[in-house]
Amino acid sequence: MSAQRAADQALRDSEMRFRDLYDNAPVGYCELDSNGYIRRVNKTQLEMLGYAEQEMLGRPIWEFAADQDCGRTVRARIAADVPLAGPFECAYERKDGSTLALLIEERILSDESGQKIGIRCTFQDITDRKQTEERLQEASRLASVGDLAAGLAHEINNPLTSILGFSELLMDENLSEQARSDSQKAAKVVQNLLSFARRQEPQKQYTSITPTIERVLELRSYEFEISNVEVISKLLDNIPNTMVDEHQLLQVLVNLLTNAEQAISQGREGGRIKVLTEIVGDKIDISVSDDGPGVSTDALAKLFDPFYTTKEVGKGTGFGLSLSYGIVQQHGGDLWAETNFEGGMTFHVELPVVGPEGVEDIHEPDRDDVARATKHVLVINDEPSIRELMSRKLSEDGFDVDVAGSAKRVG
Repeated sequence: MSAQRAADQALRDSEMRFRDLYDNAPVGYCELDSNGYIRRVNKTQLEMLGYAEQEMLGRPIWEFAADQDCGRTVRARIAADVPLAGPFECAYERKDGSTLALLIEERILSDESGQKIGIRCTFQDITDRKQTEERLQEASRLASVGDLAAGLAHEINNPLTSILGFSELLMDENLSEQARSDSQKAAKVVQNLLSFARRQEPQKQYTSITPTIERVLELRSYEFEISNVEVISKLLDNIPNTMVDEHQLLQVLVNLLTNAEQAISQGREGGRIKVLTEIVGDKIDISVSDDGPGVSTDALAKLFDPFYTTKEVGKGTGFGLSLSYGIVQQHGGDLWAETNFEGGMTFHVELPVVGPEGVEDIHEPDRDDVARATKHVLVINDEPSIRELMSRKLSEDGFDVDVAGSAKRVG
């Protein structure tokens, strides 16, 4: 082989290695002319956005931006004749309509005279990172709301307890049904608020979640039938056992399925709900999807807020999802929602796979056993109205009652 042929072969080998590195780089890469039109794009970028090469070449890069603000930012940076100021984040739209969060970095290409002739861009997909950050921010925000709710609920709960208690003592008198209903409804709201705010440890058992899901579907089967809702369940056979409070998990799933059914009824008569289980790493993922109308981006960000509801006035208190979120968090898991590309919503309940080691069953003594053990009771409470209520109620039940405003006064 002549020296020239060897040099040509070495050049071809070098070009092939460069093309391979270029096409299979871990980030998207494209080269623009000075006006921002694409003249070269690598395989990673094509796969990232879902286009064929001929569908991207010759088009302005800002056409792929997911919104006008992002498009204006891209165009302004391309128009700059000075070095661009560091990487920036921008949302780009895939061919299938879904959106990617991208970290974009640019470099100006210049000729020998220093004249701008184009721009090189790299695109890093940061969608997962952005979603994780948003979920962490949501968890932090809900924790703050929980602290606020705890104080608010405590202030409301004490006077309301006395009102409701004395109302019950007057049951034999002419207490109106409306008064009873109003006080009970108010008490339920406060108890839901307390449940959201307090971190009450679940009573967990080492068990399979599949029978619980099947039980929920069976419980709701009649409602689904009369609402003309088709339910498709795909539950894996090899889901590992884990530590869960079955009653609380039941509560979460009933809430998600009820919401899905109601969402479908808002859009049309009849629809479809899918319930799936899968293993994602060391976690169990339970997803509940519906083909209803979905919610707006603004509503999606508020779904787990206490008191927030997308239902009509009088058809929801806005506590179901916030309580469900708290329950899943106490299990060491996560609960989040996403909109489906084809319409509707999907809620994910993610639970860790936890073994039974070191976990003891907690048995609360039967209240009747406690009552039979003594007839003398000491009531300590800093609210005079609640002390009086408890004293009267216990006295009517045959107890000898002593009362005190605090432990310091017991003696």
